[in-house]
Amino acid sequence: MVETHGLFTVVTAPYFGGAVALAQAAKRHSPQLKAFCLVLGELDSTETKHFPGETFDFSDLAESDPDLWSLAFRYSGFEACCALKPYFANYLLANSKVDRLIYLDTDIVISSSFGPIFSELDRYDILLSPHLISSHLGPRDDWDQNELRIRIAGTFNMGFFAVKRSDGAERFLRWWQERTFFACHRAPNDGIFDDQRWVDLAPALFPTLGIFRHPGCNVAHWNLHERVLSEKAGKLYSNGEPLLFFHMSGWDPNNPKRLSGHSTRWHIEEGTPLEKILADYVKGLVRAKWQNFRRRKYDYDFFDVGLFIPPFIRKTYAVCAASNAKTFGNPFCTTTEHNFLRWMLNPGPDGISPLVLSMRNARGDVALAYSILESPQSREALTKWAVDHGCNELGLPPQYSKLIELYSRRPHITSRLENGQRTILANPGTNRPVLGFGVNLVGMLQSEKGGGVGARGSAECLKLAGIHTGFVNIQDVGSLNQEGEFLSGSQENPFSVNLFHLPPNETPKLHRFGRSFFKSRTNIAYWAWELEEFPDHLHEYLSLFDEIWVPSHFVQRSLARFSPVPVICVPHPIGVEKAH
Repeated sequence: MVETHGLFTVVTAPYFGGAVALAQAAKRHSPQLKAFCLVLGELDSTETKHFPGETFDFSDLAESDPDLWSLAFRYSGFEACCALKPYFANYLLANSKVDRLIYLDTDIVISSSFGPIFSELDRYDILLSPHLISSHLGPRDDWDQNELRIRIAGTFNMGFFAVKRSDGAERFLRWWQERTFFACHRAPNDGIFDDQRWVDLAPALFPTLGIFRHPGCNVAHWNLHERVLSEKAGKLYSNGEPLLFFHMSGWDPNNPKRLSGHSTRWHIEEGTPLEKILADYVKGLVRAKWQNFRRRKYDYDFFDVGLFIPPFIRKTYAVCAASNAKTFGNPFCTTTEHNFLRWMLNPGPDGISPLVLSMRNARGDVALAYSILESPQSREALTKWAVDHGCNELGLPPQYSKLIELYSRRPHITSRLENGQRTILANPGTNRPVLGFGVNLVGMLQSEKGGGVGARGSAECLKLAGIHTGFVNIQDVGSLNQEGEFLSGSQENPFSVNLFHLPPNETPKLHRFGRSFFKSRTNIAYWAWELEEFPDHLHEYLSLFDEIWVPSHFVQRSLARFSPVPVICVPHPIGVEKAH
């Protein structure tokens, strides 16, 4: 039976152009090769069609294995791609028809077919490529600069590995996968260097693992002192053997003559094999429209509401939330009741949120100053430090300062709506009296303006859904107020849910209803807001509600950056007449 050979890579969406260039080059040298790419980030079919093989959306895999959401959240895009290599390799061997599989990073120039690699898999289940294959020392700086760095990074470069369908390969990949799930960051002092240092242990643990010492494999700045490149009849060679692929690790298009930012030794000179390798690499990237993808943002750098996730928040999740990962589910999601963002910002029984405690513990001097938090004054002082200084010092965007401040105020501020003062209601809690289920719709229900149209649309939806509805109309002073058949001026809200269809700047009008109007009910605001910035003086009204509903993702992103309550996109209803 003829075996099927495959090549795969793992990328974030901004680097998808590199994956396209890699696969196109591989197919030119090995037309029968199957190509696969796992993409972290959303791409549409007009973009993925350029890849000469099969692409997989990370979110689809994560839906079938929710633990992957946790992996993507705890790591940067680069780290997540490293951690997912063994997972995706095992997935392909189990779910595709490939028998032998090569992994390559996208910053690689392929110069010939992979025949020698696939042939070596006749003898082994797993192949690894060492950074060095020669004991030649050369000048002192060869081992001073290069070998000591390799001691930190790991014996093997995991920009390449190869496996075949076998029990040995499956055991290796699962072993590696379990370790990269929890420790795939860069911490040399702890013996961790992304996915690589783990594999130093593999040759002793897996007897069917082979070390691939072909001089044309994984040539790069770290081993050029032991590889002599040459060109003959248009083909490239390394130490007289065909150059299989060259690893452009650390090459910067803004400094193209320097081979790698990781080394000052090698420069690309005219008329050399290195110049040809670089030319082939750049041509492939241009052909793949690499620059178009590089302008994209990495989707998993943000919560689903557009709030940026800096490294400190990822670390807080990894250190403080690991035991609650199952409870949070997808940590990027902010619309579920037990979501990570809300847990991180909500003050605990001691009045301090997990985020503020994590910030304190990250600073030795602050941890010493606030080691005991027995008094309200000490807790308030710590929170004030986090808002005024901590976020900036720890690399958190300004939105986090606003969120910490809003959440810290929410639990203990008493409502004083009776006197027309702008205040914040505490959460109504769980001991609510039982009210009949239904919705009290509050808004400018008779206005002919857009807000009135939206409110009446919600009323029609509630009617069609068979939900009991009460109406509380507020006069729109800039309108004729002649639309709809709603009771004017009712102050009654007999049902368990209040839905306020009012613009944010009209929220102060709610003071006239008094505290009892809100008490023991789920309070939801439906806000339309057309600007990217939300006025500071309206921030305090966010905590008046249990949820904010908005008609578009634009409004959702605008508000959710600093809202202490969930912001949920609920589009305006559209009436459709039945066909006759």
